[in-house]
Amino acid sequence: PMTDQRPSTRDRTCLDVELHLPDLAALFEPPDLTPFSPDYHRYSYESAMEYLAYRLYANRKLKTVAATFIVPDQELSSTTHHDVQEAIQRYTAAKIEETHMEVQADATRGGRALVLGTVALVTLLLIAHWLFEAFDPSYLRSTAITALQIGAWIALWIPIDRLAWSAWTHRNDRVVYERLAAMTFSLEPKTDGPNDSGGKRASR
Repeated sequence: PMTDQRPSTRDRTCLDVELHLPDLAALFEPPDLTPFSPDYHRYSYESAMEYLAYRLYANRKLKTVAATFIVPDQELSSTTHHDVQEAIQRYTAAKIEETHMEVQADATRGGRALVLGTVALVTLLLIAHWLFEAFDPSYLRSTAITALQIGAWIALWIPIDRLAWSAWTHRNDRVVYERLAAMTFSLEPKTDGPNDSGGKRASR
């Protein structure tokens, strides 16, 4: 498994990590492995890039990434560091664009929901006011008015919460992929020795 999953002791804001991959495609797609395979590691359930993204999500103090990817030697004979770097740039650019489109879509849907929520708020509050004026005080009238008032504010709160949460979540997405785009990394050939042989790596 990963030789070190902690930030470097020299820089607690850096995610310094080593991942063993069955091929370079596993950078961007979950590897075709099952737990029966000795090459299955604790991060093999997801692509390497998404695993690194999860790590950044989990610890907001991490600002940079220094990764070492251990892959079969034949993978390195046909692919250069520059090729991988360009692939990472394309991948992160696509994810950032996806985030931008999701923000726009959520803003459109949230705006429509906010209008409907406002209409529902006014309607329910008017009904509550009518009940207050039309009926004598009673437990039933009080319960109905309270329920209408709560429903009115819930109808408005849901779209407001969605707009605010969406903006915050997608901002985090963008920041994470920008940090992955700027990460430093090295490629090393897989050896026949044990996978837990290394220590922390310095930024490259």
